Amino acid sequence: VNLALGVAAGVALTLFRHAWAGVFTNDEVVGRATADALPVMLLYCLLDVCKCVGLVILRGTGRPSVTVAINGVTCACLLIPGGRLLAMEAGLGVVGLWYAICAAWGATATIALALIERTDW
Repeated sequence: VNLALGVAAGVALTLFRHAWAGVFTNDEVVGRATADALPVMLLYCLLDVCKCVGLVILRGTGRPSVTVAINGVTCACLLIPGGRLLAMEAGLGVVGLWYAICAAWGATATIALALIERTDW
């Protein structure tokens, strides 16, 4: 049920992304920025859930320091420099920041999954 609701919400936000900002403001610049950022933000939500579940499993197996290290490394190596590069150097602005967050959270989820797979249950 949750998956169906999540997919439905994602489809609705994608289809109505150009009208979504109009609920809160009449500013066309904000409307365009919101419409550009929403699809990337939906990807972020998916990756964030995967990251959180993976890190909670690692914490539950008694490895909280590993989760801190994974987050620290991915944020320091991907999120911060990637955000600067995509937002400022590539000129993507806020969307570039969201792409950098997606890259960091995707890497975090992948590393967590690899460690969970190697866990001796």
